[in-house]
This record gives sequence, structure tokens and C-alpha cells, in this order.
Amino acid sequence: MIPRRPSKKRRSTSPAGQDATSTRNPVSGLSLPTWATRSLWLIPLLAVILFYLVLKMFTMHAYAGDEHIYLYQAKLVAAGAIPYADFAMAHPPFQTLFTAFVFEIFDYHFLLGRALPVAWCLLGALGLTILVRREHGDLAAVAAATLYLLGYEPLRASSHYTGVNMTIALLVFAVLAYRRNAIRTAALISVLAVFTRLYAAPGVLMLALYAVVVRPRQGLQLIAWGAGLGIAALLAVGLWTGFDNMFHNLLLYHAQKTPMSEASLSGMQHRILFHNALEIALFALAQVAMAATLLHTFLRSDMKRYPRLLGRLKSAFAQSGLGLVVLSSCIAIVFLAVLTSMDRVWMYYFVPSFPFAAVASGWLISKWGGAGLRLVRSRGNLRRSDLSPTAFAGGITLLALLVVSVLASPQLEANLTYYKKALKKPPSERIHGYTWRPGLLP
Repeated sequence: MIPRRPSKKRRSTSPAGQDATSTRNPVSGLSLPTWATRSLWLIPLLAVILFYLVLKMFTMHAYAGDEHIYLYQAKLVAAGAIPYADFAMAHPPFQTLFTAFVFEIFDYHFLLGRALPVAWCLLGALGLTILVRREHGDLAAVAAATLYLLGYEPLRASSHYTGVNMTIALLVFAVLAYRRNAIRTAALISVLAVFTRLYAAPGVLMLALYAVVVRPRQGLQLIAWGAGLGIAALLAVGLWTGFDNMFHNLLLYHAQKTPMSEASLSGMQHRILFHNALEIALFALAQVAMAATLLHTFLRSDMKRYPRLLGRLKSAFAQSGLGLVVLSSCIAIVFLAVLTSMDRVWMYYFVPSFPFAAVASGWLISKWGGAGLRLVRSRGNLRRSDLSPTAFAGGITLLALLVVSVLASPQLEANLTYYKKALKKPPSERIHGYTWRPGLLP
């Protein structure tokens, strides 16, 4: 059963006449309305967004990249050209159609084109925040959005209008629609994600598989609607552009690409590990915590009520409340598994796994935060904190492993291609740093 957010209680008044929807701040002694206390999580979230936007103000300069091809293609479509027929295009058409629609309204402007990936990245973060907060609370939502927005790969990729940020936002909202039982909407958004970039397909297929396993009837509905809408979209695009043109651009062109060398592929994976060590460590530890929680719930399930193993597994899964964490983890792992098996990938292909990995990581951070708050309130008394010794020991162990992983992560730099060359230089010339370019801010 997909959990829903609890409904708001009715406003009532205590016998003393004090508004029951107000909360007393323990520091200032002031009574704050409930809406104010419930909105406090917005402060760190807005701070993260502001910091992200400040960083993006220094990426609004011109540079050589594929995004200018995509922007020019959108200008051609806005002027009446037909993709695949009048010009070659290596990707599905939704990004181009959306951008052409934007240019029809606002006309082309350089800064507008540079701002589009930033806007889609923020939209994806907004969807991620809503998705996680709905099921796992404020801290998990803010942590997940922070890990996504400020992670090295997502932050870097949001400076380029490659289509990956648009794809991610659509995938996140597809999962959100599914978790809200809006199956038709989830199917529609999933189709739009695939028609933005083909590499969205593993995430969409994992969502469909999860839906079938958890709730078969609902999963089959999702597949039926997705297949129907996908075929309708394919027929519409084919009739508009020509099926032969579309087939050659979307399939044959990519099939003719040559594989990358083993050194290039391994070097790319090493760079991913080095630059995103914190996010990867958090996600890996979250998998351990998730498995332990599911096992604990399973062992405590009622054997008399569910004598069969499958019934106990389903009951434990439902009681754990980890449906979203499991689904997001599966999507992230499937993306990574597909990419590591491919012989030609680019760095930004890895980015779609990050927001879904951030869901699990945000959940783990919220568990650490909740446990820490209990200990503070109980003044360090484990018994009064209502934490089991096993859970406390497990949490401390995972936290220690995270610290060790982060401290050891600089050693991963030795696997990067430039490292050995840099060691041959004098110590004063070995430092690698970033240079700030002129931006919209001083």
C-alpha cells in the first residue's frame, strides 16, 4: 500500500483559550503558529537553492558544447523546420519541441538558453523535495535536494543543456505521480521522459517492474497506459517527420558509433568515484541500513497471521514504510548497472542515478538526525531515548564508516589519468584548482 501524508487536524481551542495550532518555541518562549513551525524546513532548503543559484551565476558565459546544437535545432523548429527530415537530430524530439515552444513565446536569447538547464535542475529538485517530504519528512527532503543540487556531477551537468536535467525532472515527477496513485499521469510523464532522452528507459522500466511486483493490477495499468501513449507518440512523430528519417536518426546513427577504449571507460568511472565519493558512500551505507530495517521488520512480523513466506515478506515490506526508498534505490542501481555494461558513455549519463540515490541517502540522514535528537532530549540516556542498543550500535557503525570513507576518498585521486603526470612535476606545480570566470555577480 502506498503511504499517504496524514490529513491535517481540525483547528481547535484549548480550555484555557490558547490556540491549539500554535507551538511554543523552547528558546524564545514565544508561541508560534503551527504553519510557521511546519515551514521551518524551507529555510535550509531556500539557503541551498540560493547557494546553487549563486554558483550558476558564474556559468552564464559562452563555451563550446553540444547545447548550441540543440538550441539551434529548436530555433529551426520554431521557424517551421521538421526534425529528422529537414535536419539531422540524434535524440528524441521532446526537448527540441519544448525549447522551440519557449522561443516562440520569449524569442531566442543567449542567457535564456543558458538558464534552461538550471531551471530544469531546480524543477527536478522541487519534485524530489515533494516526493521525499511526503513520505519521509522534512530533514530527508532537504538532505535529498541538497545532495542532488550540490553533488559534483549534477552541479556540473546543470551548466549544459544536454537534456539530462529535463529527463531527470520528468522521471522524478513520474515517480511522484505513481506514489500518489496517479497512474495515467505517471505513464504520460514516463513517455515524455523517454521522448526526451532514450537513456531514461532503464528508469521507466524499473518503475514499471516495481509497480507490477508490489501491486500487479496497478502495475499492469501503468504498463498499458505507457505502452498506449508511447505508441501514439511514436506514430505522431513518425507521421510528422517521416518514419524512415526518424528510424535512421534515432537508431541507426547510434548503432554505428564505435566503442570507447577500456582506458577511457575506466578513467570515467574513476573520476565519478573520486568527485562523488560522499554521495556514493552515503548511498552504499543507506542500502545496508535499508536491508537491516527490512530484515528487522520481517523478523518481527506475525507468523500466525502470515504463515507463508511470501505473505510475511509483503507484510514486512508494507510495515517498513520503505517503498519509496526501495524503488528509488532500484532505479539508481539499474542506471549504474546499465552504464557500467555499455561500451560508449559520457559523464552526464551517470547523472540520472543521483537524485534517486539521494532519496535513500536523505532517508538515512533523517534517521541519524532523528536518533541524535532523541539522545539530546534524553540527555544521552539510551533507555529514555527509546532507541534500541542494536539500532544505536548500527547507526554509530554506519556513521563511522561514512567518516572513514570520506577521509579516505582523496586516495582515489591516484587512479585518475593526470595524477602520475602531476607527481613528476615540482611540488609547487602539483596543485590543481578551479579558476572563477566572470559571471553575472561581482
